[in-house]
Amino acid sequence: MNPFIAALWVIVAILLVSPFGVFTLAQESLNAGTEPQVMPVSYMWITFAPQILFGGLVGVLGLLFWHAAQWQRNRAKQPPPS
Repeated sequence: MNPFIAALWVIVAILLVSPFGVFTLAQESLNAGTEPQVMPVSYMWITFAPQILFGGLVGVLGLLFWHAAQWQRNRAKQPPPS
């Protein structure tokens, strides 16, 4: 087990889950009518949530291709069945 790949899986999982929570929190703060200083931060989170989600999806695809390449390389090293 490669610890760097395991860490990448954790980061990708965070990237996939966090936009939903961030979007919900930002939406609640915008609807609550809080002080004006909070509103630009809420708009910033709403703006970046789709990009964070897209980064997580790209990360999943990249890791799946990496695992497929590793599997193919390991399979090529095995002797052919006789």
